[in-house]
Amino acid sequence: MEVSQKTAQSVRSQAIWSPTAVALFCFFFTFLAAGLMNAISYGRVGFANKRNKRLLIVIPGFIAFLFLAMVTPDGLSPLFTVFNLAMILYFRQDQKKLYDLHVGRGGDKAGVGVPLLIGISAYAMLLVLFILGVLVA
Repeated sequence: MEVSQKTAQSVRSQAIWSPTAVALFCFFFTFLAAGLMNAISYGRVGFANKRNKRLLIVIPGFIAFLFLAMVTPDGLSPLFTVFNLAMILYFRQDQKKLYDLHVGRGGDKAGVGVPLLIGISAYAMLLVLFILGVLVA
């Protein structure tokens, strides 16, 4: 742990997202977006091991979440909402710790323009695919 902290302090870090931005992305775009933002933030601060662990958990976790959402009965859908709310709280708290450390070192806050553009573009592509699927069927 001490080695990774020294490495993180010696790396000139880039701007990271605020905990509120990460929580809002989790709310509007699912926990995959928040998890990716959180992992990228860890990488930007210099914690490559934590970034890699986050990616190894969030991406397969999201795939499992989608699979479970498809195979579970509709009556269990509130559980998925509760899970997403728990993820909002988790990523907000985790990002807050990292953000406070980052700002304490004089780091900057990253803008949300690029992630927002990516999220809206992904939603637009899904909407087009949905419309095409309805028209074909």
